[in-house]
Amino acid sequence: MAIDLFEYCIDPNPTKTVWRYMNLDKFESILRHKALFFCRADRFADPFEGSIPKREAEYRIEERRKISSYFGNEFDPIKAKKSIESISNLHLRFKKQHVINCWHTNNNENDFMWRLYLDSNEGIAIKTTVGNLVNSFQATEESINISSVRYLNYETDIWYDAKSYPVESYNMFVPLVHKRIEFRHEEEVSLIHSIKTDLNLDEFWNSQPNSCGINISVNVNTLIDQIYTPPTCDNKQIEKVQKILDKYKFDFKILKSGLTNNPYY
Repeated sequence: MAIDLFEYCIDPNPTKTVWRYMNLDKFESILRHKALFFCRADRFADPFEGSIPKREAEYRIEERRKISSYFGNEFDPIKAKKSIESISNLHLRFKKQHVINCWHTNNNENDFMWRLYLDSNEGIAIKTTVGNLVNSFQATEESINISSVRYLNYETDIWYDAKSYPVESYNMFVPLVHKRIEFRHEEEVSLIHSIKTDLNLDEFWNSQPNSCGINISVNVNTLIDQIYTPPTCDNKQIEKVQKILDKYKFDFKILKSGLTNNPYY
């Protein structure tokens, strides 16, 4: 199946340049498996991943009050609270059912992203476009959604905005395409896949080679436009990258980080 744009997603421009920064183990895994790793939404470091803003949560009780009034029923706060708890539990299950692969949008390299995702000088950054990203999944069996991530102040903002998010209805998918404003620097485009299984989700994840996520096949040659080495990388590290490419018979050109260029005076 080709990548789909769900109605609650935010359509990224196909010409946008996107990057993924990673260590050499993760890079080699892509080449070896010809796949990208999608992490469980409930396993990201940010506990707010897939959650809802404070004002949206607080409105739930008022929403049930209005529903009761609309149908001419007496409002029952205990019943309303149980209903809200049930919805919260559904959200938590929904997180566990979805896996995500994220890319950083930027026309240029980002020094902060190098520092954030690499613990040493051994790693690379893949540079590509949203269009290449989409096309690399053309022969993939799994159904995948793509969306730009929208950043909100989770203390004061709500989902709806007439310009940036004119979606009046609500779907549990909505929290997956939003993050806290504190993560704005990531400028993410996310690939999202929903796990379809007859098993209990805990049983499903316990049966997987990696309980933190899954690999989804991709056309590596379509995916990768250019490969960059870190600013601190030396010739020995570049040779390591080349050996990995040779091992899996890929001939991508290795480019040195532009952050190592000499200044002009």
